[in-house]
Amino acid sequence: MIQYIDWLPQLESVKDVVGIENQVAIFTYSDIIKNLTTQDDFATLNEIIGNPHKFDFFMIVHHTHGRLDAKIDMQDIHITEPNNSIKLAPGQIVEIVSISEDFDATVMILSKRFIEDMMVHLNVQIPFRSRKDINPIEHLTDEDMAMEQHFLKAVKHILSNQDNPYRLQVLQHSILAIIYSS
Repeated sequence: MIQYIDWLPQLESVKDVVGIENQVAIFTYSDIIKNLTTQDDFATLNEIIGNPHKFDFFMIVHHTHGRLDAKIDMQDIHITEPNNSIKLAPGQIVEIVSISEDFDATVMILSKRFIEDMMVHLNVQIPFRSRKDINPIEHLTDEDMAMEQHFLKAVKHILSNQDNPYRLQVLQHSILAIIYSS
């Protein structure tokens, strides 16, 4: 049975997750794992990600270390080298088969509402997987990896600045600028 998961509301309450209004969240996988303190926390996480599930948001996984074996839309995925960008869209079926202890990634989650609000300004297609024949995993060059790391660091900085009441709009326009410059 495929589980349906809406993680955004729960994620924003987790230590080391930076988010805003259940629309965007960003975190580092290793930070989340170190904050799981009980065996029950690990069991719950493994049960969720180890079974086929769908979610209702876009996800960008910036893989930096370790190995990951997964199924995305029932296709086997094996990541053994770092420097990968994994882009997932709402409704895709994801199952984590195995994950190495040294696995790490920065994960950014974008709600459908956030993307829809941003699309009002876009005249191009969203650069996420929307067809089954497109590979959701892109191996990045060192230069592209550095650019993506700078982008994710900027996202975290924007979301962390709670004194700015316009941080959601700043983030939307920052993402638009990157899409238009690509």
